[in-house]
Amino acid sequence: MALYARSFFPKPGALTDDEMAKMTYANLPPEAKQQCDDWSAGKFGTTNEAGEFIPIRMSKEDYLEQYYFVHAYEKNPGVEAIIMAQTVGKEVVDKYGIISFKKNSKNELDNIIEKPDLGTEPSQLASYGRYLLKPSIFKFLNPMGTGKDGELWTVDAITQVAKTKKVLVEQTNGEWMTTGDPENYFRAHLKYVLEKEKYGNKVLSWLNEFKSV
Repeated sequence: MALYARSFFPKPGALTDDEMAKMTYANLPPEAKQQCDDWSAGKFGTTNEAGEFIPIRMSKEDYLEQYYFVHAYEKNPGVEAIIMAQTVGKEVVDKYGIISFKKNSKNELDNIIEKPDLGTEPSQLASYGRYLLKPSIFKFLNPMGTGKDGELWTVDAITQVAKTKKVLVEQTNGEWMTTGDPENYFRAHLKYVLEKEKYGNKVLSWLNEFKSV
């Protein structure tokens, strides 16, 4: 399949670190804003075996996060990987992979502790599966490096990379919501509907309607 995209992202040098920390769609450089609109509208995509164009849509929120990754790498091209993290409440750290930093560092990964017991967490930053990785990761993603349940785990491989190379941790400016169980999946979907769908403003009235039945 062919991917219809010239360069995936414009170089983000037009924004300062402070601007990136407060990054929104509104302050993207014109070229990036146009590309964001094009991805959102499905102007990029692939072709199937019949030669038919299949659009691939990326939300503005996803674009901003990927753009942030590119910015972070442009600023730190010598790093071996970058992972995104988000702060979670102390009461739920036992549900996620939690970031542990190297001594005297606030952004260099030591390891990711999977579901630590409450009160033992090294931070409240949860890794949620957004990574920028170099090919060196494949040294640890091989049949000889399986982890829990005999599977290959990207988190384990990243931790191995961090033992000898620099892996940066960046905190997302967006909002990540877990969908790993039915309750949280419904919660995330409901939030999306309320905020994004044209019928979102009807949902609360539907709930009141159901309550009265």
